[in-house]
Amino acid sequence: MAGPAPVESVRPLRTWLARALMLRGDASAAQQVSQEPFSATVPADPPEPELLMLNMLSPDQTAKNDLVDRVLAAPAAYSVEVRVAALNVRAMAKWREGRLDEALACVEDAVDLREHVTESCQSDPLWTKAWMLTRLHRLDEALVAADTA
Repeated sequence: MAGPAPVESVRPLRTWLARALMLRGDASAAQQVSQEPFSATVPADPPEPELLMLNMLSPDQTAKNDLVDRVLAAPAAYSVEVRVAALNVRAMAKWREGRLDEALACVEDAVDLREHVTESCQSDPLWTKAWMLTRLHRLDEALVAADTA
């Protein structure tokens, strides 16, 4: 095949490769794959690999926060999986800041979107919710979240 591959055929391969790298624990390589341009004529802004960037295993908190801000500012531009991941990451950031009510609200928003997820989500927000509730000693609620997950 002469010339660059069509974007439609490259995007799923890049997404798959980035997921495989993330699952292997190589967050920096996954980030690099997800940020490489598809071709000289197509902007390097694929929404789906950003799900990988939002993964809780990614070491680059600044990059994750920037992506979360971008996703949550224009949620209609992103898949439900990306929005769920963004809300999950935002919930954990709020938790680390000690803003527990905001953290729980973000994770609840992610859980509300969960039923619309069509592909595997790397970080199910129900597990995040169960973890948060356990830390708050709200064990009955945590058990319900874990059972649902």
